[in-house]
Amino acid sequence: MWRVPSAPDERFAIDNDFTGKRVVTLCTSTSSGLGQSSQLLAQAAGSGEWRGGQHFSSEASKDEVRTWAKTL
Repeated sequence: MWRVPSAPDERFAIDNDFTGKRVVTLCTSTSSGLGQSSQLLAQAAGSGEWRGGQHFSSEASKDEVRTWAKTL
């Protein structure tokens, strides 16, 4: 199954100018990963430097997310 961005996320990408911005996607869920969401959001936005991000389980700790964010 292909994972795609939610309608509100896609609308946010379309409605905003990401020129000069780096965007790194992430998601939390019990089962679904990012799938094609990063690529589809980049296409919808049409600007910015979009990078695939990270899937965290819905039980990820703040420290786990912070540690990952520091690697960016």
